[in-house]
Amino acid sequence: MSIVDEIHKDIFDYLDSHYGIEQDEIKSHSALNELGVDSLGLLAIADIVRKKYGIVLDDERIASVRTFQDVTDLLERKVAARESAARESISTAARATGPEAVAQRDHGGTRERRELNGAEK
Repeated sequence: MSIVDEIHKDIFDYLDSHYGIEQDEIKSHSALNELGVDSLGLLAIADIVRKKYGIVLDDERIASVRTFQDVTDLLERKVAARESAARESISTAARATGPEAVAQRDHGGTRERRELNGAEK
């Protein structure tokens, strides 16, 4: 199950418990306002997503959500951006600890020792 699927499940649970909307009533093209979900409901969904998954849905973007597909699209963009940032972070860390980085640091350390030794003489 993907993270977006997990978030959808939490949203379905929220909509069922707070609005009496069952999952089979929700289609991708379903307009949230027609289901009875108002702006406070959208903010509650954004809060659930932030607290449980650490994904922040911008107020401006959440305000533009009209259908369940809009929610899905927004979540997918946010998850993709977070995963991309995580991959970049891992890549940066790998470059900082890779053989070339270690050799460069070791060479720099050697140069510093030579400079200190030269200054002491």
